Amino acid sequence: RTFHLRVKWLPAHGAPALVAMINVVNAASAGTLLPCRIDGAPVPHGPRVWALRTEQRPTDAPAEREAARLACRAALAALLAAELGCAPSALQITNQRGQAPRVSVVPPVRASSAQAQVAEQAGDQLAEPWAKQLAPVRLSIAHAAGWSLVAWHRGPVGVDLQDRAAQQGMDAAERRRLSVLYLGQDEGSNRALAQARRAPEAIKNEAFAARWAAHEARLKCLGQPLQEWSPTLQAALAGCTARSLTLPVPMADAAPGWAGAVAWQDLRAPGHAGR
Repeated sequence: RTFHLRVKWLPAHGAPALVAMINVVNAASAGTLLPCRIDGAPVPHGPRVWALRTEQRPTDAPAEREAARLACRAALAALLAAELGCAPSALQITNQRGQAPRVSVVPPVRASSAQAQVAEQAGDQLAEPWAKQLAPVRLSIAHAAGWSLVAWHRGPVGVDLQDRAAQQGMDAAERRRLSVLYLGQDEGSNRALAQARRAPEAIKNEAFAARWAAHEARLKCLGQPLQEWSPTLQAALAGCTARSLTLPVPMADAAPGWAGAVAWQDLRAPGHAGR
């Protein structure tokens, strides 16, 4: 299924509360959620990842960028509401730059007598069985020109989306510099990467975009900023599972397209071992 979203923001308890209204549709269009598939072996309890067409461009004004951010939060509220069996209006999702979005139950409103019934209903939501399921839920969002990815998981999660068009002009020296500095990978000493060096430049840049997306997804999963490679960082990243994503057809058919990845930790697994 895909969901078509219309977004409203309503004041609640001094902060914006998210209300997302969903209509099921059959084709991709602006504001439509499309599921992404995690590559590799099936992950029964892994994260859920969806793509959302936002029409955001690199040159968009702050208002357009903010609209994309709000649309993604509306999407997450709709997805979680469908999973939990509650109304999207019962959920609120934070919107602070530089921080991963967090979801919680809309708190009771300090209401006047005319709003007492609404406040009482909001208070009842905190006692609903589905509300207890929110405790381990974590969210992640990634933006690129024209598209965004949203992900949720019952545990730490990070998602990233790289526009391959931005990689097309990168030369070998710059790609190797970034690989060594941030990814801990030397294309000259790593056998697999050295073999890939004989591939056309476009293919090498696509491979770099995939590696970068996986790295960014791991960093988001850990709540870490982009930083230079170190043994300490390497050990921390090993605690995350990272996989590439098969993106929906409207994205996959567009050249040069995008590279997507998701990383997560399974809190039920001993040691949270990554792969």
